[in-house]
Amino acid sequence: VGLTAIVSQEIGAGQLERVRQFTRDGLLLALLVVAVFSAAGLSTLDAVFRALGADAATLPLVREYMHVWYAGVLFLVVPMVGNGAIRATGDTRSPALIMSAAALSNVILDPIFIFGWGPVPAMGLEGAALASVISRATTLVMSLWILIRRERLVALGVPSLGPMLRRWGSILVVGAPAAATNVLAPVSLGLLTRLVASHGTAAVAGFGAGGRVQQLAMVAPIAWSSGLTPFVGQNWGAGLGERVRLALRFSRRMVLLGGVLSYAVVALAAVPLSGLFTREPEARRAMVDFLRLGLWGFPFVGMIMLATAALNALRRPLPAAVLNLLRLFGFLLPLAYAGSALLGLRGVYLSMGAANLLAGLIAWRWLTPIGGPKDQPVSRLPESVSASEDRKGR
Repeated sequence: VGLTAIVSQEIGAGQLERVRQFTRDGLLLALLVVAVFSAAGLSTLDAVFRALGADAATLPLVREYMHVWYAGVLFLVVPMVGNGAIRATGDTRSPALIMSAAALSNVILDPIFIFGWGPVPAMGLEGAALASVISRATTLVMSLWILIRRERLVALGVPSLGPMLRRWGSILVVGAPAAATNVLAPVSLGLLTRLVASHGTAAVAGFGAGGRVQQLAMVAPIAWSSGLTPFVGQNWGAGLGERVRLALRFSRRMVLLGGVLSYAVVALAAVPLSGLFTREPEARRAMVDFLRLGLWGFPFVGMIMLATAALNALRRPLPAAVLNLLRLFGFLLPLAYAGSALLGLRGVYLSMGAANLLAGLIAWRWLTPIGGPKDQPVSRLPESVSASEDRKGR
């Protein structure tokens, strides 16, 4: 997130050498972070998974998979950072093709390494991990080829320590709050699931199945907000605040309309959808309640995503983090516990919609002034480019 925001703004500002430097140093930072976490993961593997419930029977299986996964995790993280830099140029198709290639190669390699084929012996769980690592290695090669050879976005040579550390700091200023928010989101989901579990196993089944339908419905707002990030960053970097304002206004309307339509379809199809997941009557009722009562605030989920994407693209990560933390821990969990006490499981579901509504209204309010008279960017375009754009405007 941090690298995407900075690279998109520097591209918009025409600072191509800074783009190359930030991309190179962002990849080096990713390597460093991965090395630290990989070493920490390997050294604490037994303790962590024992705390998660692994016993003497399952721990050897965990080791078999995780030793390979930790050793190859750099093939997962570095392409993610590289794909972020590619998206910052406005090219969203190449990262999609890269990830599709990884998924396809994983599908092909999994049975070969798990069950064995020809000279390849059956390796079980270790083979599954190895197949994933090899698949991700292909994404690393493809991502670096696009960055270095096709787009020429990576500065070659060894960077000076001082400037590199300053660039790392700039990346982390945006990336660290976003990472913290992503880490805390599963925590809130775990607490919410625990609350739902207090209403019985059927409630958990309905909650889990409904969540899968929700994830499918979220594809559109996720795609829209992902495409918005480089657009906002590039135009803000070029000093084109009015374009950003118009894009955000149009985006707000589209995600709101799309959210209303998505909720209408899901609510109307709730009963037949529940039949696709389970035939147990109580679980079906719980899933129908989730889809109809829990998603009524879904139109505002896209608003929250838009605000997060736009604020990060503008290198304003703290408001984006505050918005998401407020939704999860300021609205969702307190309302869910209150709703559970007052109305039972349906109260939990209603609180989910209320939390999205409240956070979505705040997101709308925070997005409105961006690009307006009191919130305009300062153009950093090179003089020749600025003069050319000025003539076009006239």
